[in-house]
Amino acid sequence: MRPDISQALNDVDVYLFDWDGTLGRSLEVWLRVLRRVARDFDLQLTDAELADAAFGKSFTEIAEALGLADRLDDMRSQVKRQAMRMVRDVDLYPGAREMLNDLRSRGNKLALISSSFRQSLERAVAHNQLDGVFDVVISGDDVSSLKPDPEGITLVLERLSATPDRAVMVGDSVYDIRAAENAGIASVLFYPPSHQLFYNREELVALSPTIVVDDLRELCRAKRN
Repeated sequence: MRPDISQALNDVDVYLFDWDGTLGRSLEVWLRVLRRVARDFDLQLTDAELADAAFGKSFTEIAEALGLADRLDDMRSQVKRQAMRMVRDVDLYPGAREMLNDLRSRGNKLALISSSFRQSLERAVAHNQLDGVFDVVISGDDVSSLKPDPEGITLVLERLSATPDRAVMVGDSVYDIRAAENAGIASVLFYPPSHQLFYNREELVALSPTIVVDDLRELCRAKRN
């Protein structure tokens, strides 16, 4: 049986957040980007196939999955161009801003750790008026290995002089949960109803995240207990 939220997060004071699909409602936006890229490269793929090939992956991995390894540079440029055009379409999940402000007001350290490239991530953060909210921001450009490799989490802990037992990773995907496990920290699986279009809940829960929430505001309610 999993511990309740207040028990699981009782000693936590460092919160690491994924961006896409966790704070930012960007999964559908990224799918639109991938549809356009697939169209431009004459690929006939379903949304499920595109998501499986690209979500949480490096550009090299995406190119290989799409059969575009010999056109990696062209594909990378196209993805970045489309993503920068659509970044203003990304808003926050309900309760995200309230939750971040609440946790920060209570003295917690907040970090953003994403596989997205830095320019897109910074623009999305600025668009949602979150500049200055995070103590550390780690993008896919800042690490040599993306999640589920723990490199990004380790960087955050080092920069904040924090220990694994005081930290938790909040994310929506297998990569977030496994990265947390590999780094030896707790994990929160965020799975709102809209994620049924992208992920299988049972498969994610089977990874044994510390707790599962469908509303980000549950995190700040837990800290009040």
